[in-house]
Amino acid sequence: MTSGLPHPHPPGAGMKASGPPGKQPLAEPPGPKVRTTRVKMSLLLRCLLLLWLPALQVSADWCYNNATCGPSTWVTLGMCNGTKQSPININSSAAVYNASLGAFSFTGYDNVSSMVSITNNGHSVEVELGEGVSISGGGLPDNYVALQFHFHWGNNVTNPGSEHRLDGMQFPMELHIVHTRKGVNLTTATSDPQGIAVLGFFINVAPVNVDSTGLSNILKNISTTNSKISNPGLHISINTLLSGVDLTQYFRYSGSLTTPNCSESVIWTVFKNPILLPSSLINALPATLLNAQNVPLVNVFRPPQPLNSRQVMTSVKTASTTTGPTSSSSTTKSSSGQDATRLPSLSGLTALTLAVLVSLLFRN
Repeated sequence: MTSGLPHPHPPGAGMKASGPPGKQPLAEPPGPKVRTTRVKMSLLLRCLLLLWLPALQVSADWCYNNATCGPSTWVTLGMCNGTKQSPININSSAAVYNASLGAFSFTGYDNVSSMVSITNNGHSVEVELGEGVSISGGGLPDNYVALQFHFHWGNNVTNPGSEHRLDGMQFPMELHIVHTRKGVNLTTATSDPQGIAVLGFFINVAPVNVDSTGLSNILKNISTTNSKISNPGLHISINTLLSGVDLTQYFRYSGSLTTPNCSESVIWTVFKNPILLPSSLINALPATLLNAQNVPLVNVFRPPQPLNSRQVMTSVKTASTTTGPTSSSSTTKSSSGQDATRLPSLSGLTALTLAVLVSLLFRN
């Protein structure tokens, strides 16, 4: 439908015929200035891609036992290629005594109702803790609130799976109790060099094969990934799990989360004495639980990472230990981490690099 008004530019008006009839005139090639701008834009986009790619890959899937997504591939995820990574092999003879690493104060560790849920998350068994569980002291710079604890294991009692090693020895399992700085959520804590405090406990085989924890009976109900039991009714406290462990003897170093995005925001405390659990429970974890591919959940640990320039401190003073500084601050410095659940923002260094690139590319 037309309005009846003349077209503002009738066909052919103001156009010069060019070339044989029926052929459109050729467009003029872009000038040198346009071509230069396009090249600069292309270079800028490539630089942006290189800067953002590691951050984008933080959300990528990861696993323990597949060559395409196992620990050897994690270097492309988050901070997993950092210089303060965990776990490590703890050389007890090289640990430096630190007088500030005194006794801990444990709140809510004796509460038999603190375990509010237990989940198979496809990578481990995670027990969520309720409110009122926290730690302080022990050379920590603040109070830390407990969120959850989880386990790492191998294939059975004869194929160990602890993440940390003690003088080269790998234990059958390891327990991690994860805390964040008081008043700080986990997302914010991962960008604070002292935002997370993890208590690590080696687990060895008890001489008596009796499971007093009740965990063996629950495992069959969370065999598949993402299965969860709320209010599991374990009626045991964290102290029950830690019975027999000397909580005054431990090692301290600054490190990272041991799973992607491997945020370097963890004050690690690894206790010298192991927890003792029955072989039936240690064997039940890999025999009962399945990952997302319905494959047995076995060997769920990251290998030891280089210590680099870090110093491991100890609360244990022996004839062989060297005396170090009394301030705990020297043992808890680390690079800030990134949040694995969202796209991280550019760090100060990356932003500065980007600004320099833009300046160089578009400088007249």
